[in-house]
Amino acid sequence: RTPDAVALVFEGRQLTYRELNSRANQLAHYLTKRGVGPDVPVGICVDRSPEMVVGLLGILKAGGAYVPLDADYPLERLQFMIRDTGIKILLAQQRPAENLPSDIGEVFRLDADWHAINSESDHNLTSGAGAGNLAYIMYTSGSTGTPKGVEIPHRGIVRLVINNDYARFHSSETYLQLASLSFDASTFELWAPLLHGASCVIFPPGIPTPERLAEAIRSHKVSTLWLTASLFNLIINESPDALRGISQLLIGGEQLSTLHVCKAQKELQGTQIINGYGPTESTTFTCCYSIPEGIAPDTNLPIGRPIANTRVYILDANLNPLPVGIPGELYIGGDGLARGYLNRPELTAEKFIADPFSTEPGSRLYKTGDLVRYRSDGNIEYLGRMDFQVKIRGFRIELEEIEATLGQHPGIRAAVVIMWEFEPGDKQLVAYVVTETKDAPTVSPAELRLYLQGKLPAYMIPSVFITLDTMQLTSSGKIDRRALPAPDHSRPETQEGYVAPRSPIEETLAAIWSEVLGVERIGIHDNFFELGGHSLLATKLFSQIAVRLGKRLPVSALFRAPTIEGIAAALEKGQIPSAGSSIMQIQQAGTNPTLFIVHGLGGDVFLARQLANHLGADQPVCGFHSASKNLALMKRGSLEELAAHYIKDLLMYKPQGPYCLAGYSFGGYLAYEIARQLSHRGLRVGHLAIIDTGPSSSGELSIPEIMARILRIVRNFPWWIWEDLLDCRPIDMLKRIRRKLRELKKRVIKKPALNKNRNNLADLEDIFELESFPEDYVQTMEHNLELLKTYIPGPYPGPLTLYRARTQALFNHSKADLGWKRLVDQGLEIIRLPGNHETIINKPYVQALAEALRNSLDKVRS
Repeated sequence: RTPDAVALVFEGRQLTYRELNSRANQLAHYLTKRGVGPDVPVGICVDRSPEMVVGLLGILKAGGAYVPLDADYPLERLQFMIRDTGIKILLAQQRPAENLPSDIGEVFRLDADWHAINSESDHNLTSGAGAGNLAYIMYTSGSTGTPKGVEIPHRGIVRLVINNDYARFHSSETYLQLASLSFDASTFELWAPLLHGASCVIFPPGIPTPERLAEAIRSHKVSTLWLTASLFNLIINESPDALRGISQLLIGGEQLSTLHVCKAQKELQGTQIINGYGPTESTTFTCCYSIPEGIAPDTNLPIGRPIANTRVYILDANLNPLPVGIPGELYIGGDGLARGYLNRPELTAEKFIADPFSTEPGSRLYKTGDLVRYRSDGNIEYLGRMDFQVKIRGFRIELEEIEATLGQHPGIRAAVVIMWEFEPGDKQLVAYVVTETKDAPTVSPAELRLYLQGKLPAYMIPSVFITLDTMQLTSSGKIDRRALPAPDHSRPETQEGYVAPRSPIEETLAAIWSEVLGVERIGIHDNFFELGGHSLLATKLFSQIAVRLGKRLPVSALFRAPTIEGIAAALEKGQIPSAGSSIMQIQQAGTNPTLFIVHGLGGDVFLARQLANHLGADQPVCGFHSASKNLALMKRGSLEELAAHYIKDLLMYKPQGPYCLAGYSFGGYLAYEIARQLSHRGLRVGHLAIIDTGPSSSGELSIPEIMARILRIVRNFPWWIWEDLLDCRPIDMLKRIRRKLRELKKRVIKKPALNKNRNNLADLEDIFELESFPEDYVQTMEHNLELLKTYIPGPYPGPLTLYRARTQALFNHSKADLGWKRLVDQGLEIIRLPGNHETIINKPYVQALAEALRNSLDKVRS
């Protein structure tokens, strides 16, 4: 390809090979003048961006070795990596540089300091580095309690992507760069395209949701993609279409699920799936297996054969080769091997041994610790680990490092960490600890989690902490891991330790919470929301409180007192919050403009609480809720009158704009009408966010359309489900469907022949609770539905942002804009997000919604 071919693509920007080379050369000359040469380490701490690639290439052109530093790592870990490598100069961006230790010699900010080197030559220079010199130092988890730096030479990278046939390497390919620089998958993602003249699309910083991946793949016609097995499974489960168009898909990091591969082969015709295996010490890939079509679901997928310029051996404890079918340890040789571990000569000598099968001087083998065997067809089958190393979401974790770090806590006498699979594909770390009881107080899980957060990356923090009186030992005196009790994951770990109920009213509340949340052993300080509570569960909670204790509380009380202790105190002292204003403060602190979230069909603001948790501590959030005084207005008035009533409360709370409004589902109509009336009064609306709501093209309400779609789903059920639903009112339809779903669920359980209805049942169970709503909640829904029947949205003079769910099962609309374009004068922005109408506002998809909203609100502030 020509020098003017596109090398890098990032958020609308393009950098040609000529431009990339020129800028990297300028940086290389700058670094050379500061003493960077062969084997000199240079730190780099940047987000995924073209500047990241310029930085890497500039370091290598100067002859140096790049050291990825992740700004999200704990300060203590970053300080160790900087001391261990002896970094004197760091390439960074302004934001990550602020999170790094202050004792680094020189920091060059690639996004702000480039003017300082504009005068440097843009011609290639001779660095003197050769194939055996270092290209990068990458840190992995260490069994001794400290991370270890793996030293990778240039030879390893060249061997990975040049003259190899495990994948197709050609200038016509387009690669997606997705991995963190601290993850060795980035070696393949970056240097495979750049050493072949291909295009490299850099994925923007943030969570790689299926929706964002699909957009990147489609927009840039990505043909080659590498994914961890965990991310691959997630995408295949949720949205396999996101990977459509990929011609070669490489997967690694963990053992590959055959069931997910089978599903992918059915959904992704023409995509070659490649199972890639390799430790960091062998430069990303050691073996690869191109998976053929039509594999059996019960097949254990092999890791294949060694790639070019790589040797592998399966040996016993005496380094004797083993025949087909006999398990042994995998040893790796060839040009991909690391030079060793930085400043760890003893560990290097232990893991990198002399090659007994080679006559070449200095030839070595890497001892992997992986148990494998040859299959009859010559492919290698992975069987597991021989030690305590695990992989979770592609990250290699030495459990002993976590154990050693826990052991440094003054309150811990012994610690063991294991990986536990709670559900297929749901791998989590579980820590068992024995605490010091003589002179030290008991250590809570929250304290241990906070302690580890200061020392380990987030992916190494256990999800569950279990305290034991003692560790059971084997006959040889080692901890018997098989005797450890199975973790009880029924009660999620919270910031507060378990405190049992102390009074009859607290005991009753604890029993109610346990039934509603499906969680055992709830303490009086446990937070309702941290235990998985949400809107409908809260309504059930307060309905049961009214039945068993004879006292009614508004659900808003849960915001002020989200614990059993708080609710009990309010009930005992009669401190029941009054209805008050329609506006409720959800999150007060922050410098951004306050976001006002309008309630949904049931009138509560729990969606605001859920969203606020993910918007960050710097974002003030308030919610409009249906106070009791609004009920009469709903009965006799219109949606326009209700919006005007809310504006009165809004102006009392915040007399001047800009006003940022958001509404989900029914709340979208109300937020829209509030924005219209504010604009007509000459008040500025800073941001109008409509979350998965849309008027029909005819101007009529979409609620009847929604009910029609519900009927289409229901028609897949037996005839008795839908026979009397055609002529009833919407609210009656809700009640009848709930009643009939309960009956259907009983029949499905009793008669396996009806299992074909399970999928349809699951679709509707997410929409309608099988138990009845509390009466006041149902009344609010009914009155709001009545308001919608007479509401026709008028034109809006300002911009509107539609946050639309990717899956439109019930709210399917023929147009991408869901009908808003005809009403908006100054522009409509559409942001597609993962999930469906029910899940877009709930975990885990609410995080993507919050990120999109946060970006919009940041623009309002700026």
